[in-house]
Amino acid sequence: MKQLVSIIIPAYNAGKYIRGSIKTILEQTYNNFEIIIVDDGSTDNTAQMVRDEYQGDARIKLISQKNGGVAVARNNGIRTAKGEYIAFLDPDDYYLPSKIEKEVKFLQDHPEFDIAYCNVKHFYDDNLNELYQHQGKTPSGQVFENLLDGFFGQLNTVLIPKRILEKVGMFDENFRDSEEWDMFLRIARAGYTFGFLDEDLVRIRISSGSLSRYENQWKMKSHNLHVFEELNKSMSEEERKKYHMPKRLARLRFILAVAYVAAKKKDLAMIELKKIKYDSLLKKIFTQIVFLFTWLLPESFLELIVVKIWSRRHQKLFKRVV
Repeated sequence: MKQLVSIIIPAYNAGKYIRGSIKTILEQTYNNFEIIIVDDGSTDNTAQMVRDEYQGDARIKLISQKNGGVAVARNNGIRTAKGEYIAFLDPDDYYLPSKIEKEVKFLQDHPEFDIAYCNVKHFYDDNLNELYQHQGKTPSGQVFENLLDGFFGQLNTVLIPKRILEKVGMFDENFRDSEEWDMFLRIARAGYTFGFLDEDLVRIRISSGSLSRYENQWKMKSHNLHVFEELNKSMSEEERKKYHMPKRLARLRFILAVAYVAAKKKDLAMIELKKIKYDSLLKKIFTQIVFLFTWLLPESFLELIVVKIWSRRHQKLFKRVV
């Protein structure tokens, strides 16, 4: 008998898109699944629409909670899930029809991997005629060090046995914007292996306004730093040296300082720059130069520079393929 797959959709004011996401699950070639929609205190018609349109489908379950954020919603979905496997889908994104079937088969055919994740293409708003590929790493096997270098995954692409989440713990609800990276790090550090299925099975939406929201990047960068600070505390001195944790923390602190500059929070940027511990004279000199420019230049000019650099980086990371 096919294993049951629980697909969790956290939904906050998702009435505009969630029908499309549910439709792509119902059209899966793998038919043994349940859909758990967690309404995160929506103020629109999300919950009512799900009740009205899907009440006759026993595969679709609706949970309602007070607004607590996506990590809280996903955790409530995991607690409710009956499936052997867990998958996630945001309410404005889509699965291709064979996503679940191919990932289940991939794990069955490759017992050396504990978790499967697949390729994904991105689109802006509703323009599915233009698809973009993220130019990043897609490692398989023991990926802890890869994750230390950067978060390469997309949660919507993952298929993970529920037993692993029960073992390592669910999403840390204190790490908003960084809870996925934190979970992947914990899973990989526990020795579980990731297998990359090089097939295009997911579509992820990019809001056209996202590039202009650099003023909020400091929140995510701050949480990223916090994740690594907590990870560093949990490590032995030998592990800190093995994984070059001081260097990684310094890099994340510098990135946070840059994000503060983009948000016109120059004073906070200066505080983070002062905290950086250097492992070379060259890096110390470079940081001191940045420190000087941050102090002397107007915030509006610094913001313009940072936003342009990040915009160009974003364009390089996402290559148009269709």
